[in-house]
Amino acid sequence: MNKQFKPFLRLNYWGGDVQSAAHAIIALAKRRAVAIDVVTLTAEMVLHAAKHPEVTAAIMGADFIVSDTTATTWWLRWNKIAATRIPGVDVAEKIIRESVHPRVAFFGGFDDATRLRAAQEIAQFGGTVVLSDAGPHIETYSGFDETDRLRDLHHARPDIILVAFGHGKQEWWNAKLKRQLHFPAIIIGVGGTIDVWGGHVVRAPRIVRAMSFEWLWRLMMEPKRIRRIVDAVFVFPYRAFFEDLL
Repeated sequence: MNKQFKPFLRLNYWGGDVQSAAHAIIALAKRRAVAIDVVTLTAEMVLHAAKHPEVTAAIMGADFIVSDTTATTWWLRWNKIAATRIPGVDVAEKIIRESVHPRVAFFGGFDDATRLRAAQEIAQFGGTVVLSDAGPHIETYSGFDETDRLRDLHHARPDIILVAFGHGKQEWWNAKLKRQLHFPAIIIGVGGTIDVWGGHVVRAPRIVRAMSFEWLWRLMMEPKRIRRIVDAVFVFPYRAFFEDLL
């Protein structure tokens, strides 16, 4: 077994469907009455975390974790860990829908127009966006100077905070953020969700997702993502399943 990946086999992944995951996350937040963070683990995220111990530590300290990609789900099952593939975009939507008139904040997204359309989509789910912006430009995993955003968050007091900075950055930032919040909230790393809701990215049709070919759809829609897709579809499975055999 790849030693760098071993820590992720110690985590308690959710094995039910997306609705039961949403209910469990909402119940956990109510029970603890503090800010909690949710990680939606992807193959790219594992590869990135293997090079950055700060990200590994952030993931290991998460309050709730689901497997976002087919590759990670197969890997976990291979290691006899019960896991269901639950994409971040799906669990984020379900949490909003299953909450009672939630106040929502989100960070990330392609541009202001995308964020505006995403806010309108969130309203369709039953949420009210009380705060949104592009978020910080994270270059290194050190420091956490977020005085202004923390002030805005404490003023807005959202029930749900969606963070769309991409793998690694959002997990590290969320782990730091939850320690600075003085009110209950569900913090979720959602990757490209804001861009999907905002219409900047078109998600694969349901049948394509069911066949586990969403990666191929993304490659056709965004050829520039080829390096990331190669990592997720080929590099991660190779390292996870075969590297230790060489």
